Amino acid sequence: MRSLIHIILTATLAVLLFNGCSKTPSAGSKTLRDSSLPKVSINGTLVDMNAIAFEWKPLQHPRVVGVAIYRNNPKKNDAKLHLIERIHNKNVTHYVDTDVRPNTKYQYIFTSFNQDGAESYPSKTVTVSTLPRLKSVSFFTSIGNMPRKAKLIWRPHTNPKVVAYEIQRQTLDDPEWEIIATVKGRLNAEYIDEDLDDDTVYKYRIRAITFDHLKSFPSQPVQVTTKPLPPTVTGVTATTEAVKQITVSWSPSTTRELDYYNVYRSGSSDGYYKRIKQTRQTSYVDPIGKDGVGRYYRISAVDRDGLESEKSAPPTYGSTLGKPKTPKNFKAELINDAVYLSWKRADNRTKSYTLVKTSRSGWLSKSTSHVDNITKTELTDTNIAPDILYEYKIFAVDANGVKSKPSEPIEISFESK
Repeated sequence: MRSLIHIILTATLAVLLFNGCSKTPSAGSKTLRDSSLPKVSINGTLVDMNAIAFEWKPLQHPRVVGVAIYRNNPKKNDAKLHLIERIHNKNVTHYVDTDVRPNTKYQYIFTSFNQDGAESYPSKTVTVSTLPRLKSVSFFTSIGNMPRKAKLIWRPHTNPKVVAYEIQRQTLDDPEWEIIATVKGRLNAEYIDEDLDDDTVYKYRIRAITFDHLKSFPSQPVQVTTKPLPPTVTGVTATTEAVKQITVSWSPSTTRELDYYNVYRSGSSDGYYKRIKQTRQTSYVDPIGKDGVGRYYRISAVDRDGLESEKSAPPTYGSTLGKPKTPKNFKAELINDAVYLSWKRADNRTKSYTLVKTSRSGWLSKSTSHVDNITKTELTDTNIAPDILYEYKIFAVDANGVKSKPSEPIEISFESK
């Protein structure tokens, strides 16, 4: 039947195109009747969801020039028959009405007409119902818990008129069904919706589309929840007494699909956090290289699908070990051709002292020497000579070898006798 309708439609359109057919609605006009004109005798009808085809016996009467077709309008709940087509060629014996809806009953009458527009008495009323709309696919399901994706699978429609599928989506925030894709090909059976939000519920349904643009009823909706982000990392700590480095540690992630951690660092708690390390360990040693420097850290977990958790919060502060305090009351005294140096301890971290001595005998002559591992708070320098300017600075050193800032320099010189 489908092939016959297609043949009838093609033949009818070709005849009408080359022989002339005009659609002239004439609601409200008075029809002139000519009883001598022959009635149209319908041979049969063929129906589809969106088309009704008619065939009638040839009209051989010499004064007949064409056929008029009348139909009611169920869409507007109008039972009256209105002119829908005038075929100005009596040799045409087929007509296909494509302005119809699925699963709808229509009534038609046909008349022949002459050159003056007078019409025969109408044919018998022909009552025809279009076929019901296609059902959707017989099987439609979804695969969830995917990273920012949803996979839809269905069984291909059995009707060979189907040429594509329309995918519709709905969210909890937007109850309207949105057309998101058209999958071409009756035998295609899957679609992957991408770029979705994490841990979000989506609903989908599918409609089959025929080659003549008819859409089936929608399928039953299926629901998908996208994969959630890994849980936020907890238990983050950072050291404050390590020499020139900060060790950041955290509790292992509870996700079974962990791939690695990201370590982020910033110079301020509310500043920009730059990723500085990717690691599968639960700690990281940040080589700062300076004393008394503070940093803020945030950690995230990344799973095997590349989904990254929220960064740990609040930020965790860490710092390198600060310098010991500079020795106090640093003094220098010239006694009997020797320099007597003394100072006082400033904090309990100090384990030893370093003295730096600079000698200048002219603008271009300069030398510097160090005395390390001084354990007392005094020192006598006998290695001096007249007419030379000496500068002394003292540093405190802790058990880790961290030096304090230098004391204020002291200068001493004496003239030869």
